[in-house]
Amino acid sequence: MMDAADVRQLMATTALRGGAEHNVALPGHDNRVLKDLDAHAPATESLFDYLTDILLANRLLGDEIKLEGFYLHEDRLHVLTSQPFVDGVHPDWEVLRSGLENQGMKQEAPRSRIPSFTMDGGPAGIVSVIDLHENNVVVGSETGVLLPIDAHFYFEDRNARLTALRALDLDIL
Repeated sequence: MMDAADVRQLMATTALRGGAEHNVALPGHDNRVLKDLDAHAPATESLFDYLTDILLANRLLGDEIKLEGFYLHEDRLHVLTSQPFVDGVHPDWEVLRSGLENQGMKQEAPRSRIPSFTMDGGPAGIVSVIDLHENNVVVGSETGVLLPIDAHFYFEDRNARLTALRALDLDIL
């Protein structure tokens, strides 16, 4: 558990523009952004899904998301994570769609603008990657590669999620 006042002060003094799910800050000490999630407002069905999505993103997308800790503010649990800062721009929809497809993802509904893709999850099989809208992907300024910065994964139920985690040697239970 972290000290809420310290975390909130750090987040306030180094704030970046966040999104609907996270408050974001760049403290500058190691070129990693901090992401503060109110555990009552994740883009997933549960906190378990949110936390296991971190494991899946690290394994399947090459992310380097770290769980930094938790704190309580106004009787609400907050989850603090960090990930490398990506210098770049958010792509428009067509660049996002074609870029992710060139990187091996397939749009689930090709005529749609719903940001839902599938990818080969290796031993986990075909995996649905969701929430990859324009603000959750950055085109790296040095590489031109599209980098998801806030991806989530969809499974039919908890059993399917656990099966995928086990297949990837990410069994947490």
